[in-house]
Amino acid sequence: MAKGSLVIEISTLEENSNALELINFYSVSDWGTQLKISLTQNDTVILRHIQGSRQITLETGEGALVRAQPSRIIFSWDAPQRWGQLTIENLDDGSVHTKDVSDPLPVPVVDVHHMTMSPESTRAVSEVLFFTFSDQIEEHGLIPGIVASSPVETPNGPELVQNLRVGDLVSTLDSGPQPIRCLMVRDVPAHGHYQPLRLRAPYFELNQDIMVARNLRLLVEGDMVEYLFGEEEVLINAEHLQDTYSVLPETRLKTIRYYQLLFDRPEILNVAGSSVESLFRPQPSGEDFSDELPVHTEPSRPVLRPFEAYTLKSMRAG
Repeated sequence: MAKGSLVIEISTLEENSNALELINFYSVSDWGTQLKISLTQNDTVILRHIQGSRQITLETGEGALVRAQPSRIIFSWDAPQRWGQLTIENLDDGSVHTKDVSDPLPVPVVDVHHMTMSPESTRAVSEVLFFTFSDQIEEHGLIPGIVASSPVETPNGPELVQNLRVGDLVSTLDSGPQPIRCLMVRDVPAHGHYQPLRLRAPYFELNQDIMVARNLRLLVEGDMVEYLFGEEEVLINAEHLQDTYSVLPETRLKTIRYYQLLFDRPEILNVAGSSVESLFRPQPSGEDFSDELPVHTEPSRPVLRPFEAYTLKSMRAG
């Protein structure tokens, strides 16, 4: 694979834990490959990739990986373009740390097969929730949140999200009919923080069950919201609503395709009767986007922090 990505998701680590060899693959094939990602005690992530006599070693700065929250590590490479990047994404607070990789090595397809299909060839600590390869350069963040067969309200009636196209009009709560600026689609493993959740009707005013990403934001309102937060409406991540009856993890899938709609501003959409936020695309600090698609400065409503969401959920349940 001259171009691709290795995605690793890890769970929360003990802050005072020792250095960890997160993943280590060694091949005795003609390539003589070793691919290892380690974490030091001071939160420095070390990437080591060896092929024969060629070797790259990369270290991030201290603090790139916060042990107190789950994280995703993405190693992407484009060997012909002599470009690569190591990304550490903290999944709770959304912070991202990147380090460029100069002149990265390609990854032989045979090694990808051995790493993913032959567990004995790869050592991984228990904190590694999953690892997987992609033949694309995988982006950090910006995970779309709606699964196929979810009906989105339009001026002409409900339309399944996978049938919508750029330029189509979609009904929004705040701005009326709005044209879709971009339809984002991503195929990801249905594991870890990519695992979909099933929202069950009739909860959240749904007229049918739908599957969504954990980070999809739902609009919540009511007397309890105003009492606790002084707001008429707030947004809450689907994962913070998970319980034993209305929001359940979907465990039967190996991969999942997510869709999401991008507008000039974050909008509230009607999806199967429930109110959810469209794709929120922030402008990373110090970065310039190479496209002309909209970026957003503020969500459409205040977003509850995890502990606030849990407080609301417990009081609503009571």
